[in-house]
Amino acid sequence: MKTGGFILVGIVLNLPALELPGIPGPRPLGPEAARLSWGNDAFGPASGAQSDDFRTNSLSFTWDAGSWFAGIDHSMLTLANPSGAPVYWGLPDPLQFYRAGSRRMDELTLSAGWRGRGSAGPASGWIQVGPGVRITGDLSGSDLQNSTHGLIGSSPKGMVYERLEPTAEALLHVGVGGRWQLGGPVALVADGLGLVTGSGWRQGIADLLLTVTAPGGGCWAGVQTEFAAGPAISTTAARVGEHEHGTSLVVGWCLRIDPVGITIETARNLQNDGQTGRISLAWQPEPGSPRSSAEDRPWIGRFGLFTGESRVPGHGLDTAAAFPIGAGPWYGMFGLRDQWIQVPYSLDLDARRRLLWAGVGLMPDLVRWGWFHLSLPVEVGVGWSHARLVAHGFVSTDGGTEVVSDAVVARAAAGVGFGARLSPGTDLSLVALIDGSVASKQQSVEVNSHDPLSGITRRQQHLPVQGSAIGTIIAATAAWRW
Repeated sequence: MKTGGFILVGIVLNLPALELPGIPGPRPLGPEAARLSWGNDAFGPASGAQSDDFRTNSLSFTWDAGSWFAGIDHSMLTLANPSGAPVYWGLPDPLQFYRAGSRRMDELTLSAGWRGRGSAGPASGWIQVGPGVRITGDLSGSDLQNSTHGLIGSSPKGMVYERLEPTAEALLHVGVGGRWQLGGPVALVADGLGLVTGSGWRQGIADLLLTVTAPGGGCWAGVQTEFAAGPAISTTAARVGEHEHGTSLVVGWCLRIDPVGITIETARNLQNDGQTGRISLAWQPEPGSPRSSAEDRPWIGRFGLFTGESRVPGHGLDTAAAFPIGAGPWYGMFGLRDQWIQVPYSLDLDARRRLLWAGVGLMPDLVRWGWFHLSLPVEVGVGWSHARLVAHGFVSTDGGTEVVSDAVVARAAAGVGFGARLSPGTDLSLVALIDGSVASKQQSVEVNSHDPLSGITRRQQHLPVQGSAIGTIIAATAAWRW
């Protein structure tokens, strides 16, 4: 690869890509014969900063034989603070009432179904229907979570089960969707999936995605909306459904070396900042479409971590996509950075900042040794930064409960990448970038903690939320030829 650049991608609560727990829909980049997935809220844009509650972990497996499919999912549902009690900062035990009545439930969902497909020109569509069963109760989720916490040195979760005895109920699921090939490897995907249980509990999910698909993988980004309503099988399930309700940004990145595919997906809810992520291992014995032999026309996708930023502290995910411009070395680029702003009183203050940008980039090879190469990536662009802080309990921001801040940002990044040719159609690189940005405003927010009885301000801090800064990006980039 003589040239390069960088990336696509953005952020459905519950699970990224079209899927309800245990009920799979078609994958954004095409069929997979089998897939094993591990989902966890610590895999979201804020890492572990907003994790370990609601649908805190899931393990799932799906099987797809073309017209027939099946799925199974084991999810851990928790309610750390079901009463909504605030943190009483300044008292000897500020968490005395915060976790009162905490509880948990495990949820095992099994399903099977039939899926029909059809196509006409650049358009294709699908429908599916099938039965299933959902079992809730003590399904060893507590033991699994606490054992994992012991391995990583985290404190165990002392939540009691809302109900110990497993209870089962039948369900029916349906789905419909379509794809429109816009040109080259780019397509627009719109899908919907829903279920209803015997007790009348209803869940639904719909997405609108822009996808880039190549034989060696691809990436996607878009929005996804989820809802839940009706009589739930447990109070925990009902509250988790409320938390998952709303619209999210969803991002996915897939690397395929026939017959195995590795996928990373992540999501964040636009209403309540709830997050999740998933790592999947897929098996597709049939090879993809024929690979192009063109060496100078790759599409490039980046999925990485923004590890920190000066002056306006924050870390999160940095994703982007690059596409060739004409016959020259330059690539058009667009990307999304989703950050958690490091804040005091993190239990009572939700803060995040997003940067949506577009620009140009290139990644010329400095040295190439057979299938290995050393590159020098460079990119520049302009974007819009949106920060939002929401306070609750006995914390306030600028004297109120919410602050929204917007700024225009010009950015540039340069670094080094080392990669290898994994197959005739796919290159993979590990990239480190130094990122510099100039913002149209420098803004800080005053964060105050108040005495729960007198209302007197006990502590006051100034938190930078917008401004010029320098940061670092550590990422994996894939160059796909189609």
